[in-house]
Amino acid sequence: MIDHAPQPFLNNQTYARIKPEILQSLLDYGHFHVPTGGFLEAVLCNDLHGACSQADDDNLPELPNIVKFCYNELRGDCWGSPEKVKAWLLNVRCPRPGETYMDSGPHTDIMAGELRVTKVTAERSAV
Repeated sequence: MIDHAPQPFLNNQTYARIKPEILQSLLDYGHFHVPTGGFLEAVLCNDLHGACSQADDDNLPELPNIVKFCYNELRGDCWGSPEKVKAWLLNVRCPRPGETYMDSGPHTDIMAGELRVTKVTAERSAV
């Protein structure tokens, strides 16, 4: 999970029943190009069949609201087709030095240019 400034959409009742980890994953994807899991990748790729088949019992009824979140809160060039998602993930924007990257999952380190993203902070590296 990446620390973010407070977001005004968090008071939006449309998103109130979406699991917080889903919202956080979408924010991490949209802000820092962090890959999502299979369900959200299908949503981001505009793959209805894939999203419905991979959704759990909590996410399936919230699928319309998750799509509304993507439409209203994410940049248009980062979602909507597999090509856009692939391009977004290849254009990695890692946290700047000093920004925290507090990951709750088992992500491996991400390398991009001169920045090395660790599970705690981004550091300059000589890679």
